[in-house]
Amino acid sequence: DIYMSYEWNALGDYITLGTRAMPQTAGTLAFWVRPTWAQTDALAHFYFSQYSVGNYFLVQHWTDNNLYVGWKAADVDYRVTVSSYTQNQNAWNCFVITWDDVANSTVVRLNGTQIGSNSSLATVSLTGVTRVLGSFDTASSYEDVRGRMADFAIWNVVLSASQIAAYESRVPAIRIAAQNLENYWPLRGSAVDFGLFPTNGTLNSVTVEDHAPIGLMRPRKRVITYAAGAAPPPSTKVHIIGAALKGVLSG
Repeated sequence: DIYMSYEWNALGDYITLGTRAMPQTAGTLAFWVRPTWAQTDALAHFYFSQYSVGNYFLVQHWTDNNLYVGWKAADVDYRVTVSSYTQNQNAWNCFVITWDDVANSTVVRLNGTQIGSNSSLATVSLTGVTRVLGSFDTASSYEDVRGRMADFAIWNVVLSASQIAAYESRVPAIRIAAQNLENYWPLRGSAVDFGLFPTNGTLNSVTVEDHAPIGLMRPRKRVITYAAGAAPPPSTKVHIIGAALKGVLSG
């Protein structure tokens, strides 16, 4: 099931991802999405929501066909509004969103291109507020993301340009700044095995589909040589896998 993804195909589909607060000082949120709808459909589609009245973090497509991304704190809206962008229908798209409360900035990237930013930001603690993936809430208030999502990740730092480029080139999030990876949902496999760090979440009507854009792990090729007639190095496979997971286990 390494190349699986999850599909939202009806109103009322969602995944809840616990109530851990979004990183406030700095952070990165990234995911892949394959929408079945055109970006000009004039419907409200929510990719991610952690919402309470007056304080929230949202990634949404609204009925005016704009994207609204980021924070609202103490009833002040710091979201980035994006009116000019290209989201491909029935194809995989890559979103990367970064915020820095010290630098007062939020940046939104789509398919390798910066599509929006702002230079005013305040964040707020969202501890105890339910995170919802692929929908606004659990009450079917608006249309869901309506399509597939994969490799959803949240880091507690702003990823570097090279790290962002790696994610956008389909390197799994688990291999990027693992020590700062607060939550990671590859969105694959069964209902009890689609999340890491540390909450699995709860599925509601979301189904498993194939054709995720990346695999969970893409090991680097490694050539091992040893003298003719000699035994190969012991536990080579274990060491390679262990090295790949070192950042995860120590994080």
